[in-house]
Amino acid sequence: MRPIRDFFARPDFWKLMGADFQPQKYRTKGELLVATLTHALALRHVKDNPALFACLSEFLSSLKKSHVTATGGATPLAINMQTLVKALPLPETTQEEQHLRQLQELFQNQQFHALLGPVLVRAKLRTRGAALQLLLQKALEMQKKFQAQAATLQALQYFQNRVIHEGYGAQAVDLLVPQKMEISVLDLFRAIDHDRLSAKDRQRVKRVINFISHNFNPSKYLNGFKFEQYGTKGEFLKAAFERMCKLKYLRPQLRDDMTFLTNYITDQGPGAEPLNGKAENMA
Repeated sequence: MRPIRDFFARPDFWKLMGADFQPQKYRTKGELLVATLTHALALRHVKDNPALFACLSEFLSSLKKSHVTATGGATPLAINMQTLVKALPLPETTQEEQHLRQLQELFQNQQFHALLGPVLVRAKLRTRGAALQLLLQKALEMQKKFQAQAATLQALQYFQNRVIHEGYGAQAVDLLVPQKMEISVLDLFRAIDHDRLSAKDRQRVKRVINFISHNFNPSKYLNGFKFEQYGTKGEFLKAAFERMCKLKYLRPQLRDDMTFLTNYITDQGPGAEPLNGKAENMA
């Protein structure tokens, strides 16, 4: 690891990476690290240094293995928000059409999605009208967090008391259901309060990560696990540990490690962050 630490510590590191590398594009530290390593391996400076190239390649390979793939269920952003606007009266004026467009644009805003993910899961909303009502309410409460424009704010205020709860609004919400969801293990394990762990106990974290990276089979260890029920990293990790600890074929050492680490999973800081994952095959 020494060559990697020295490389990242170079005073001219960002100059070497070049202006085309934009770290702000990546949502999590895990994504940023993978992107940084991938980009670095294409640099001439790295290619000309066999030892550094080998270290970076091996590190990147280990990171790519450190992902959990869960199948079935819905994503944390389970509700198809674009279908909810039909639970509003049809626009009759140009002003109402503009308000509706503002609302549709807001529902496509990824920053807004990230803020609302856990809210929608926990609410367990059944109808489109109830889901839309909650969205409007939460959007008004969190307007400063996603920097709502004046036009967006006007649209939210206009529609907050105009949601239709009968007819279309009384129908069940549409869910976005992926067949596969990939979650970064390293990012997920930030939900563990490492500062409270002794050096010896941190070895437990390494053993569990090593197990997930090399010997983990989701269909064996998390078969039927309803990951859509958990909106945050802390909730997901705790539930996954508790689920696996009930399996008779889980190695005793790993069961002991997971049981111990469950007590150090926090619901604050990283543990309270929305569960970010790459969902595929949306239906």
